[in-house]
Amino acid sequence: MKFKALCVSFNIVLFLSLLIVFLLPAFVFDGSALAEFWLKNWFLGVIFALIVVCVNMVFASYWKTMGYLEKEDWPALAQYLETEAFSKKRFTYRKMSLLCDALLLLGDGATVARLDDTLKAAKPALRVRLAVRFTSAALVARDYSRIRALSDELAGTKGAETDWLAFHAGFASLLERDYEAASRRFTGLSESAREPLVVAVSGFVAASVLPGKISGDSSVLVAAGTAARDRILGKYGKRKWDRLIDEAKSDMRVVVLGKIVDETTAWLFA
Repeated sequence: MKFKALCVSFNIVLFLSLLIVFLLPAFVFDGSALAEFWLKNWFLGVIFALIVVCVNMVFASYWKTMGYLEKEDWPALAQYLETEAFSKKRFTYRKMSLLCDALLLLGDGATVARLDDTLKAAKPALRVRLAVRFTSAALVARDYSRIRALSDELAGTKGAETDWLAFHAGFASLLERDYEAASRRFTGLSESAREPLVVAVSGFVAASVLPGKISGDSSVLVAAGTAARDRILGKYGKRKWDRLIDEAKSDMRVVVLGKIVDETTAWLFA
C-alpha cells in the first residue's frame, strides 16, 4: 500500500472511531444522562485527539523517507538521510539503517565509513546496533581492515551481533587469501555460532572451500563443517530452511554474500 494512502486510511479509521465513541451514547442515554456521561468521560475525547496527533506526527516524520522509498530513488534518499545525520545530527535507528542500505546499493562505502566514525563519537550504542551494516558495506568496498577492527572491537559488546561480525571478519580474511586466519574464524563459528545462516555458511566454507587452500591436515576443517551441517539439519528440514533463506535475502548482510548462500543450501541438502 502506498504511504500516502496508508496515512489517509489511518486518519479515516481514527475519525470514524471518534464519531462512534461520541455518537453511540446518544442512542443509549436521554439528554440529561448524555450530558452527565460526557462530563464524567471527557478525557476520552482528549485521548483520541492525542492519538490522532501522535499518528500524524509519525507519518510526517517519515513522509520524505517513504516517498523516496516508494519511488526507489536511492540517490535522493541517501542525500536526504545524509543531511539528517551529518548536518542535523538526527540519529534514529530506522533512518540510519535505511541510510546504510541506500549507500550500500549505491556502492558508497566511504560515506558508510564516515557514518561509522560519526556514530562512534556521537551515538556509540546506535553504532553497535548498526555494526553489521557497516561491515557489510566495508565488505563490498573491500575495506577489510575496518571489518576486522569492528569485529575485534565490538566482540562481546552488549547489543552487538557478534556472530555476524566474526563471520564478516572471516570472510574478509578469505577474500584476502589469509586462509589460516579464515580457517580459525570459520572453524570456531561452525562450532559456536547461534545464527543458523552463519553456522551453515561457515560450515560450508570450512568443509568445501578451505581444505583445498591450506597446506597440511584439513581434517579439523572437514569435521567442523560436518558438525555445522548436523546442527542445522537437526533443526531444519528443506522447506523450513528455504523459508528462512527467502526471508534472509531481504537483508543486505545476506545480499552481499551473493551465490555462496545458494551453494551452502545445495551442500546442506545434497
